[in-house]
Amino acid sequence: MFLENAYRILNENGILGIVLSNSIVSIDTHIKVREWLMKNMRIVALFDLSSNAFAETGVNTTIIVVYKPRQEILLNLQQNNYQVFVKNIENLGYKVVTKNRNKFFQSIYKINLENFEIIIYENGKAMIDEDFTQTILEFKKWCLGQEQDLQDIFIKEK
Repeated sequence: MFLENAYRILNENGILGIVLSNSIVSIDTHIKVREWLMKNMRIVALFDLSSNAFAETGVNTTIIVVYKPRQEILLNLQQNNYQVFVKNIENLGYKVVTKNRNKFFQSIYKINLENFEIIIYENGKAMIDEDFTQTILEFKKWCLGQEQDLQDIFIKEK
């Protein structure tokens, strides 16, 4: 129901990014949801996150990114078996720590494997051990090989 409502409020070429339990994309009982999503929207990307991405859940999650093209464009994309960018985000840059029943996010830094010291940028800041920066670069490069509407929506300066 919430996906249908999100679809209804999207304008043409509108973008939806939503965090869901990864059971939506992986378990057979949710096949109708996946079919509906593929029928109505252009799935752009799936980003799988680990169970510790959100402090209180302990659930494996997936970020689903879609856009709502015109119906004739979507049909053409479906007939041509469009591609979906898929990435497993392993390094979040933090870990969840519990202290006195409160949950905190503690940064995890990249370590130089030769001397086992934290890697420091030229500006003096410690380098966070995260996959997001590289994933964004890979996603932008991937977008360049996709349909023009997707490029215009996700990577072109406006």
